[in-house]
Amino acid sequence: MSTYHSPDFPLTVVDNGNGSFTLEWDHDNPLTSALNNWDEEDFMRAISQGIDDELFILAEEAACAKK
Repeated sequence: MSTYHSPDFPLTVVDNGNGSFTLEWDHDNPLTSALNNWDEEDFMRAISQGIDDELFILAEEAACAKK
C-alpha cells in the first residue's frame, strides 16, 4: 500500500494494494469541496482526461525533441 499527497493541493490518493484506490480530501477546503458532490463516474472521467492530457503533452514533447 502506498500513498501520494500533493503539497499544493489538499488531496491524498491511497493505493489500497488490491487494484483499488481511495481518494481523500478536505471537504471544507475551497479547492477540494467541489469533490463532495462527485460520484464515481465524475472521478473516472477526471482521471481519464488527466491521463489523456498527459499523454498528449508527452507526445508533443517527443515530437519537438525530434526536430
